[in-house]
Amino acid sequence: MRAARPLALALPPAALAVLGLLHPVQAAEDPVRWTAVHVAGLVLFPLLGLGPWLTARGRGRGVALAAGLLAYAYAAGYTALDVIAGIVNGVLLQRGTAAGSVLYPLANAFGIPAAAALLAASAVALVAARDLPRRLLVPGGALVLIGGTSFLTSHIMGVRGVATMAVLAVGWALIGVAEQRRDGAAAAVHLPAA
Repeated sequence: MRAARPLALALPPAALAVLGLLHPVQAAEDPVRWTAVHVAGLVLFPLLGLGPWLTARGRGRGVALAAGLLAYAYAAGYTALDVIAGIVNGVLLQRGTAAGSVLYPLANAFGIPAAAALLAASAVALVAARDLPRRLLVPGGALVLIGGTSFLTSHIMGVRGVATMAVLAVGWALIGVAEQRRDGAAAAVHLPAA
């Protein structure tokens, strides 16, 4: 599992970056594609919580619990945003009803606190991961925090949203590689002498 850690951490935001390339800028532009992108998002968005949770695991029960609960709060809240602003809005537009002015504020009431919970989960996990090699932890952690801050207001669409997910993917990949390096160094220390 440790060997797959960089991929497990980077794949959700990388997949969301790709999905963001398909995301219409406005729902009315292509309501069918808008809806389809958000249905796919139902699977992908909650997986962003894996980064902080996997990183916090094994670093103390309290830290893992805090990161896990914050990641769960993110997943629940962002799923609500995705359903309301994405799926419901897209389906209504396909039926000729424009309701974005009502749905977007409601969706943001869930989505913004959810994105803040993801950022907090990431910060908790990164502080707990201070045992990782600094040359990977510092740039990886900085990218995760920059991407997480941008996600508060960017979603996945447009250049900024796609860039936000790409930054998160690179940041979490670096954290995953740092985990591998730490585990490899620890295993080398424990090898029996020949």
